[in-house]
Amino acid sequence: MQTVRPGDWYRAFPVAFEGAGFAIPVTIGATGLLFARIDPSLVVPGVVAALCALVVMHIAAAANGRPMVFATRVLEAATLVGFLEHFVLKMPGWGLEDTAQHRLLLVLATGIGAALLLPLCYVFRLQHFARMIPAPVFAGFNNSVALVLLISQARVLLSSISTDGAWVSIVALSATAVALLARRQWPGWPPGVTSLLVAALAASTLMHAGVHEFATVIPAGATLNFPVFMVQWSDLLDARVATLAIAKDLFFASATMAILVFINGQVAEEAISQYKGSPAPHRWDWLRTCGAQMLTVLIGAVPMAPSVSASRAALQAGRLNGRSMTLTAVLMMFIFASGLMTLVPMPGVAGLLLYEAWAAYDRPSVSLASLWLRASDQLSRTQKEDLFTVASVVASSVLYNMVAGVFVGVVAGLVLYAWRNGKRIVRAVHTGASVHSNCTRSRADMHLLSQGADRVRYVELEGALFFGATEAMQALLRGQAGPGRFLVIDWSHVISADSTVARGFGNCIQEAAEAGTRVAISGLSGLAADLPELQEYAQRYGKVFPDADRALEWAENQIILQPAPGPSFEATSILDAQSWLQGVRNEARLAFEAALELRFIRAGETVFAAGDPANELMILMQGSVDIFLRSDAGREIRVSRFRDGATMGELGFLDATTRSATAIAAEDLLLGVLPRARFDELALHWPQAAHQVLINLALDMAIRLRRTNFIAVSHVR
Repeated sequence: MQTVRPGDWYRAFPVAFEGAGFAIPVTIGATGLLFARIDPSLVVPGVVAALCALVVMHIAAAANGRPMVFATRVLEAATLVGFLEHFVLKMPGWGLEDTAQHRLLLVLATGIGAALLLPLCYVFRLQHFARMIPAPVFAGFNNSVALVLLISQARVLLSSISTDGAWVSIVALSATAVALLARRQWPGWPPGVTSLLVAALAASTLMHAGVHEFATVIPAGATLNFPVFMVQWSDLLDARVATLAIAKDLFFASATMAILVFINGQVAEEAISQYKGSPAPHRWDWLRTCGAQMLTVLIGAVPMAPSVSASRAALQAGRLNGRSMTLTAVLMMFIFASGLMTLVPMPGVAGLLLYEAWAAYDRPSVSLASLWLRASDQLSRTQKEDLFTVASVVASSVLYNMVAGVFVGVVAGLVLYAWRNGKRIVRAVHTGASVHSNCTRSRADMHLLSQGADRVRYVELEGALFFGATEAMQALLRGQAGPGRFLVIDWSHVISADSTVARGFGNCIQEAAEAGTRVAISGLSGLAADLPELQEYAQRYGKVFPDADRALEWAENQIILQPAPGPSFEATSILDAQSWLQGVRNEARLAFEAALELRFIRAGETVFAAGDPANELMILMQGSVDIFLRSDAGREIRVSRFRDGATMGELGFLDATTRSATAIAAEDLLLGVLPRARFDELALHWPQAAHQVLINLALDMAIRLRRTNFIAVSHVR
């Protein structure tokens, strides 16, 4: 059992301070943004609920495998503001009066519905959907939040001038300036805490000097209450109220909020996982998170999500673990119970939100927009697509509301994902002249393959293939098919496909087969479980192989069995096809042939195993051999095949090292074996012939190495 020392708690305190210092200010700002829109008098209950929610969330996070600092994010709060504006327009039709209590009721119902639906996002693994949303959509969200904050707080400050003069604006802008200065000059100090402290000091000084009185986040002596106790839930069941219509809108709003909180949580978790080697989350961490979310929304808090900025700030001070999360919760509880919030002026919150607007906007997309305004011809097509996506999200958010921005962002993300993946459906297209299997053959067979190289067509598909890519895929495959050709289609780099693609592929290879093209398909193992019809079409109209190497080998074998018209290279004896004796005079050749020991090996038997002594040169007279290597996981992997006419064991024959791989007969084998000792005896009588044999072996190994290099490069392309 691990002993916890007092020093461990001491080291956890700076982590808790940094996390709380970033999370509390932004939570207060986001909460104030929402509740001020409901009714300014409800800001105090909203902040009380938010501070209590922070304590609950961090107590739950203390037991997580990858603890993170939570906060009420401006994006969720702004989205709820958007839904509230939508509800206000529909209230007359629902039979509800537009009162602060009814506004609060609908907002709280949305939060509770989101908490109820959030577990379903984990159950149905919607993180796969989240990964389909490209970065420009999130950049659009960030810019939208920044503009919404800038516009809303600018309105607050401008409206305050007519009633309070310029003092509110002075305190707010001072808080913004201090936060910006703290971020630049004191990166280890939370800018939100710094700005609120300065705002509290400035407001206190002005109030004691009798210049101006400022409202605070929680007024001194205010009655503390939770928002959930301030609404009449029975109003939704009144006979004059369209309860079913309200339920439909609330369900849509709740589902949107649940997905938004879930996606933000997934993005934050991915960002934190790449920072300072953060530990992996536990499998059931989401249960604690969802349970804590339910408790917080039941008291009236806005749904919370992990904060990347707060978590990273905490990680800079130390480790995020159970102790630091517990201390974070204790620190937040102390801030709430001590009454410190009675010292924070509302202008300070406005200034903090202006700082958040500056901190939230996406710098790369703004720079891209600036470059487009100066010289649009310098932007690539991809950059223009990204900029259009960002602009669509921002325009819909600012002109309508954040709800519209979220909807447009998700749709734009899917469209952009579909558009880009629909264009990139092929990884490589080759003929037999530029791509080969990793099968070692005789020089005569290699010559036949070079003659028929154009008859082999290799197509390597990639990406996510869905209905939008079907037409392009069919056009590509039809262009490579033709009478007498061998079409090899590899699917191993395809992430996913749908039934439309499967049917289109089946129709295409059926046409090719009927037109005289023989089709080989490889790499379907990853798609077979989810798309069995794809496997069915492949088996019906072509030949299926586990990998591209075996599919290419099959196509090459067909070329050798059906050589193209031309000069014949058939040998007068089986040894005429052996490259190791090329250039050797007849008398010496007969002596070397006579020195061969003939061995017959049945299919499936081991020719040699890794670690065996290697002092023999083996010539394949008939049959074929598979070469296997053992992976780090202990699995045997086929790396090559040798066919009749090829030589094996040259390296061991030359340097007498042990075998580095295992060879197993794929067919019945007839081997000619030349021991090194016998070769040395022949070299004494036929030195020139022995020299030529060594040259031939070196040439064969060089050819094999070039082909291996090509295959290696093609796999990392």
